Amino acid sequence: MIFQSELIWIIIVVIITSFVIIYSIYYTSYFSSKTHEISRSIVFDDLALRLIAKLYIAKFQTLEKTYLQMMIDSLLYLKRYDEETRKRIDLGDKVFYGISLGAYNVSDIIFPIFDNFIGKNRWQLVIYYNQTLYYVYGNDILDNRKSNIKSYVLTIPIPDGEVGYIVLRVV
Repeated sequence: MIFQSELIWIIIVVIITSFVIIYSIYYTSYFSSKTHEISRSIVFDDLALRLIAKLYIAKFQTLEKTYLQMMIDSLLYLKRYDEETRKRIDLGDKVFYGISLGAYNVSDIIFPIFDNFIGKNRWQLVIYYNQTLYYVYGNDILDNRKSNIKSYVLTIPIPDGEVGYIVLRVV
């Protein structure tokens, strides 16, 4: 026969074991959700950096220029005009390579790439030379989602030894 003291000890052991099991299950699920969030963030960062690397590497077939070179050329093409003229004739993403090669709209190249990989209305790409000379590709990122914005900033070489920046903002 089981004595009362043994029964009390068995109940205490069962309660402690139950508590430890419940506590372990809770923290295992908590850590796995954190791990999942971190791994998802790492995968997304990798995707964003690969897209930026694609700008550095992939070439436009007709011109044998990389997408980034075309973006820089369009920015330097803007440099020729003052700010009022830029707005009036709607330059910015257009670049002219002469009569034989023609003019190209860089947005027609950049938008499909980023829309396919990141999604529409979720990205903004800024090519920045200085405070007065920059161009924004992509969409206006809404201020109410500001806490969810991730930014990736890389330096870019601009002719004549200058340094510019390319900024990818993703919601």
